[in-house]
Amino acid sequence: MAGAGVRVAVTGATGYIGTRITLDLLERGYQVRAIVRDPESKEKCGHLHDSAHGDRLSFFKLSDLNHPEGLEDAFQGATYVVHTATAVPVLGNTVVDVEKELIGPAINGTKAVMVAARQCGVKRVVVTASMVSICGSQKQKNPDHVWTEADWNDEMGSPYSQAKTKAERAAWDFVEANKDLEIATIHPALVLGPIVSKRITSTKEYIFNLLNGSFADGAPRGVFGVCDIRDVSLAHITAMERDEARNQRYLVGSRRQYGIMDLAQLVEKVASDALPGELRDSVLARLPKKYVNEEEKGPPVIGSSADPSKVEALLGAPLTGVDLSIRESIRDFVRLGLVKGGT
Repeated sequence: MAGAGVRVAVTGATGYIGTRITLDLLERGYQVRAIVRDPESKEKCGHLHDSAHGDRLSFFKLSDLNHPEGLEDAFQGATYVVHTATAVPVLGNTVVDVEKELIGPAINGTKAVMVAARQCGVKRVVVTASMVSICGSQKQKNPDHVWTEADWNDEMGSPYSQAKTKAERAAWDFVEANKDLEIATIHPALVLGPIVSKRITSTKEYIFNLLNGSFADGAPRGVFGVCDIRDVSLAHITAMERDEARNQRYLVGSRRQYGIMDLAQLVEKVASDALPGELRDSVLARLPKKYVNEEEKGPPVIGSSADPSKVEALLGAPLTGVDLSIRESIRDFVRLGLVKGGT
């Protein structure tokens, strides 16, 4: 196995992305140290404890990423660190103190990870960044602009985009000043695809809310790229393993952008083989038929908006199609009992 005898420390191992990376690393033979807040929580960690490769999985309890002292214990013996942990606002929830709840923890946590990794002799840190640290005002200035890894968010209009962009900058600044530590950053768009846990994290909310009628009275506006969780995980692991990924950024997202109504239409398209009969009828009946204010135009349909060719070259294959990602999201929501019947 490729990872035999090699230890990888994963922060945020109970999140949607962190979970998939952890399980995929175990499949490849790596020893994984999952850094989590509550290793004993069945709700948050049960799916990891149930892994068929649990003999190579250990947990490290760390409630606060902002202090590198604890991280140094967690990273001891690790060749690589995959840093997925970050504060993410839940759809519809209000962030009271942006600096305290999002921006500060993201920046300070990333700095602490980089400091501790270097102190422990880690070879490379792979950071889960985001498309929001790439996409700025470029399309406003030039509607034909196609986002690539060369772009940086130059407007940071939301608290989350501020947090992710500033945290990524902090990581790159650290590596620039400490060239003995390597980095790679992975920039996912909205992540879809298979799920293994019943926890509804922010990345699962869009499909979950579509299936359960939260958008029945109207879809919220906005457009975004999408990607598959399997591609995101593989991008992290491949960027960790491959020499050519040293100090590189990788955009993982669709070439075009989607709105919620686009996703609703795709749910309808795949429903016949992703949903059982009566449940299918219930879901289709509560899909949104319009955006929130029907008298207003919906978000523009944007064709070519991002170029994932760099990560596709790294992976040696095209990214997974959105139809398949949504189909398998739905199947797992059903399997886990997370789609309600009725109207």
